[in-house]
Amino acid sequence: MASGQTNASLLNGRKCVFLMPGVSLAEGACYVVKDDLLISTMVAEALAFAPDQWTLVFPEKWVPFNDRVIELARIRDLARLLAAAADAPQPSKLTTTKEARLSSEDIFEYANDEGRAVDVRSLPDSLAFYINPRPVKGAAADISLDLFNFGRGVLSEDDRHVHIDLTGGTRPLVWGPHVALPKGLWALRLNFELVDIGPGRKLRFEWGHMSKFSSQELTFERSGHYQLDLQAEWTQADLSEMRVLLPTGAFAGEFILRGCMIERA
Repeated sequence: MASGQTNASLLNGRKCVFLMPGVSLAEGACYVVKDDLLISTMVAEALAFAPDQWTLVFPEKWVPFNDRVIELARIRDLARLLAAAADAPQPSKLTTTKEARLSSEDIFEYANDEGRAVDVRSLPDSLAFYINPRPVKGAAADISLDLFNFGRGVLSEDDRHVHIDLTGGTRPLVWGPHVALPKGLWALRLNFELVDIGPGRKLRFEWGHMSKFSSQELTFERSGHYQLDLQAEWTQADLSEMRVLLPTGAFAGEFILRGCMIERA
């Protein structure tokens, strides 16, 4: 089918065919086809178009960007798009392609088909709950610790744990990951360890989107490994944030973040 033409089945509402990182259009192919159909690789452009339905074209396997800072920004950017697609008026369609560069004819084929199952390897690990167009109950992802920010006192960090010295005054210890989630109930599971704390050590935990969150202030009497589950409701697609705060000063102790999982509850 020549670029610039559309099939009548495409005209039932505004549609966006979005090519995920690792997929692009062949030279000479058309990105913007018509007012009611957008073909794009740019998140901001696709979100501004505000389609009624999305078709998301994934590569067979996600290939991380070499620069870790750029890769984390790309993950957060894509989460905004995936959350908007999950909340769109019409169900989104997901599909994969073996081809790195697609012709206009390929794009129209993907826009017209019913979508196909996507392998979780097509997504970065931190967005694994988007394996379905609208994440189903139980869909979960282990969130990379790189997506979190840390206050002063970091002693060491790698991809498995972050050690934070609690010594000092009241302050935030951890916040992030700022990954967008669609409407619905979302649970956060935090795994952490406390070392060399005195009895009565208080920590405050918060979870939710940017305008509303749930919180708990807990008192710990001894060192050890802990798991905490929090839930919050999203009324629309919005960024997520978890916060761990030190509500009173400490003379000793360490907080070790060992893992974080987000799950559709």
